[in-house]
Amino acid sequence: WSSSKGMYSLLLGLNAVDGVTETRGYLRLRLLGILCTLGMLLALVVTLLLNVYGKSLLRLLSAGGGFAARLEYDRLYLTDRSPAASFSPVTLSPGETVLIPALGLRVECRIEENFQEKAKTLSTFAVKYDTIEQTPRITIRPRQAHDVMRTAGGTKTLKKLLIDRKVPAARRALMPVAADASGVLGVYGIGVDLGRAAAPGDRAVIITIEETEKED
Repeated sequence: WSSSKGMYSLLLGLNAVDGVTETRGYLRLRLLGILCTLGMLLALVVTLLLNVYGKSLLRLLSAGGGFAARLEYDRLYLTDRSPAASFSPVTLSPGETVLIPALGLRVECRIEENFQEKAKTLSTFAVKYDTIEQTPRITIRPRQAHDVMRTAGGTKTLKKLLIDRKVPAARRALMPVAADASGVLGVYGIGVDLGRAAAPGDRAVIITIEETEKED
């Protein structure tokens, strides 16, 4: 009863701010304040229990039904019990298209003599032709420990970059990295390495990674 006074005062304060005339009776307002207080206490208890027993709860949720539960930052996901842990690298040259069946993705590589800025997105990135080996061979592969990438915030390892962007650990090995013998060209969903990005008017190698159409 005493704790609900704060919630009761909050209700009156919100009414005053909004210019609303309170029509509910005193007892009804105090009851509403008590319910809100109990709700806040319940939320606090659940939060504390999840911090202590969260992993046990995930194991319990994963116990049956062919699904696995995982906690990624502040979200709970139910997924296939055996998702792909990684994928096999593929290699292509300009003019070629390859599939990554494990990810349901299609990769296309082509040369554009006069690059236009509109082609640069998080899944289509343009690399300056002069920064790639003379016979361009692009490899689409999982992230490696030594990978670094230059972004607007400076040069970072891919691991740190993905952590900063809150990409869950289980997904980091599934993010396609376009690379050549000299290092990273771009990362699907992140964009092109700014140290090797083409400027408008440059001769560029365009790498496009897109989802394949799902069959019915």
